[in-house]
Amino acid sequence: MKTQKMNFYGVGPKIMVPTVAFGVIAILLTIFYPSFFRMNFLPDAVFHVLGGILIGDGLL
Repeated sequence: MKTQKMNFYGVGPKIMVPTVAFGVIAILLTIFYPSFFRMNFLPDAVFHVLGGILIGDGLL
């Protein structure tokens, strides 16, 4: 396997292109079809508690 020389930016530009593309698609879907991302199968409190648990777990 051929090794490549390290450059200043690393893999950032390669990851940025698909990330921005998916982000733009998600934003456009949210603007034009807001009900597409709406999760109304559980009460809001459940999502708030679960979100707090996941954030707390990520900080540890």
